[in-house]
Amino acid sequence: MPHGPEEKKQALDVGAECPAIVQQLAAVSGADNGLMATVME
Repeated sequence: MPHGPEEKKQALDVGAECPAIVQQLAAVSGADNGLMATVME
């Protein structure tokens, strides 16, 4: 599974499984939201 944003884009461009990429992006988004909530407290 690609880790960096450019690696994710390349994986989608070559036809990697989209659900796995979307799941990882959702996980990163959730982690970012949690971090920002903690920082804002």
